[in-house]
Amino acid sequence: MLVEGTPPPSSPPSPSVSAPDYSSPGGETPEGSFLAAAIASFAAPEYLEPILPLPDPTQRPPLAGQQPSLSPTPEPTRQPKPKSRPSDRNAPSADATPEPTPRPKPTPDPTPKPKPPAEDNYAGTSRFWYPALNIESRWRWYGCEYGGNPSGLGTGIYRWGCNPKSNIYLMSHAWSSFKALKRGYHSGAMREGQTVWYANQKGNTSKWRVKWIKRVTDDYLDATHSEWATVGSNSPIMTLQTCDGANDQYRIIVRLVPDD
Repeated sequence: MLVEGTPPPSSPPSPSVSAPDYSSPGGETPEGSFLAAAIASFAAPEYLEPILPLPDPTQRPPLAGQQPSLSPTPEPTRQPKPKSRPSDRNAPSADATPEPTPRPKPTPDPTPKPKPPAEDNYAGTSRFWYPALNIESRWRWYGCEYGGNPSGLGTGIYRWGCNPKSNIYLMSHAWSSFKALKRGYHSGAMREGQTVWYANQKGNTSKWRVKWIKRVTDDYLDATHSEWATVGSNSPIMTLQTCDGANDQYRIIVRLVPDD
């Protein structure tokens, strides 16, 4: 019987070995001699697996977690990537969606500026036109030999009859025909260089240009008008007058000269 844990002998026992002498002094005990004889005559049974050879100490053990393989699997060969040509980079992609061209924003038509009527339209008798201020009105005489209402001016435009004939002096209330004159002074719509037309009683039409614009007190005009407002001139001049101020304490005076 094979004792568990005891390796079998590497070779069968030699038959020439003789049994020990138990009777000689110093020999082993009969129990030990019997056990030795049994071991010496023991043959390994056929059902035991043969002893495997020892591993080669020169062979490197596999790393932890790594299973040794009989034949290593070669790495797959990488397919070379095709090189793009310079022309391919600029070529449009078939799947690319072209960006829509933005529509230009519509430009609104500018509002045309009102054109003044042609000079041929300024015709009539005893009329006055100031296109920049949209003034168009008849005029009448007032004062001195031409008479007039003693209570003062009414509606419309009046030519001062007491003035030298070289100075066409036209007057009107700020709430009447020269309301646009007052509004134009404060808004800046009335400016130097603007053109007006005047027709006398015979229908002769002349063209005039604004030379200067002044705003003075009523007291100053009464004291000095003969020096600059109602004064006569060697060449024809025209003067426009209207009231201004909360209590009509100011006068707006406009001087015009022929625009030939």
